[in-house]
Amino acid sequence: PTMIALDEVEISFHPAWQRNFVNRLTQFVSALAKENAPIQIIYTTHSPITLSDMPAQCVNLLESYDNGVTHNADTSIATFGSNVFDLYGNEFFMEEGLIGEFATEKIKELSEEIAKFKPSSCADDADARTQYNRLLARVEMIGDKRIRNYLTKELDRRYPVAEIERLRAKIRELEEGANNAQA
Repeated sequence: PTMIALDEVEISFHPAWQRNFVNRLTQFVSALAKENAPIQIIYTTHSPITLSDMPAQCVNLLESYDNGVTHNADTSIATFGSNVFDLYGNEFFMEEGLIGEFATEKIKELSEEIAKFKPSSCADDADARTQYNRLLARVEMIGDKRIRNYLTKELDRRYPVAEIERLRAKIRELEEGANNAQA
């Protein structure tokens, strides 16, 4: 028998190439294989994309601890055909979440600023509106819709006047889009 050992060969691949890697690898190995001459592949990866092509019984998870490495032979894990975000969170031990640390810290800071926002403490309504608009602009930079919607609702709860104006503007925008589509 032949053994092929591959150590994170996909590390420099674009995600689209990672999606194709296991399929192309198996096609290549199948073309090389001779009858009665099995080929075993040992493949290491940190890629949830390539892991999603692996049946659970072919996967061994390793987790590093201060006192060494632990082998996880749990075959009940769902890898084959799994969503890469689920794999990141479950099989790649990403308990802290899937957003970068810098963004996480900035979102926490923004959340704290929104919690402290009190329009009644502003010098006048124009000042409150300016502060609201600055906070809202920062919230709208966030790519995750759930986080963005949560922070927008928190901000609007503190300054409902601006929320009403923002919603009216959105209604006008939707009406104009509908009118343009009919024309």
